[in-house]
Amino acid sequence: SQDRKFRVICVAQIHSRKGHVYLLEAWKQLKLPDAELLFIGRIAPNMKPVLARYEGSFTHIPHVPHTSLRHYYGSSDVFALASIEDGFGYVCAEAMGCGLPVIATENTGGSELLEEGVTGFKVPIRSPEAIAERINLLYRDRQKLKAMSEAARSKAAQGMGWDIYAERLC
Repeated sequence: SQDRKFRVICVAQIHSRKGHVYLLEAWKQLKLPDAELLFIGRIAPNMKPVLARYEGSFTHIPHVPHTSLRHYYGSSDVFALASIEDGFGYVCAEAMGCGLPVIATENTGGSELLEEGVTGFKVPIRSPEAIAERINLLYRDRQKLKAMSEAARSKAAQGMGWDIYAERLC
């Protein structure tokens, strides 16, 4: 049994290209009881009016020292990154290292680390429906969540550093 809220975390600058609005739309569709959407990252000025439309549906922490991120990953269940365009999403690797299944768009370099349905899910860009479907699956099926969490941690332990990523890229 879980003694805390089901929590989905996104660690990224809150910028239009990071796709936060699609994650917010997915969250709005879900209306999950006893659940929280947590954003950690600085808000780009153009996103303030966008976020205002979703006020009350998410928690925001503007900055967390990198050394303290582990605490936030550790108290979360799923990591989501809905980027429209992104480089290598190293936050995906960090989240997996802390045992979080990752939901990431195909346009996030970090999605290459994912084993579909095992350590996380790749979703199309601009698809709140696909994001909502994967979050809902993990919210409803805690055994699947636990198995994916263990698989993510195990995959990270096998090594997912820059050197390995560079080798795969080459």
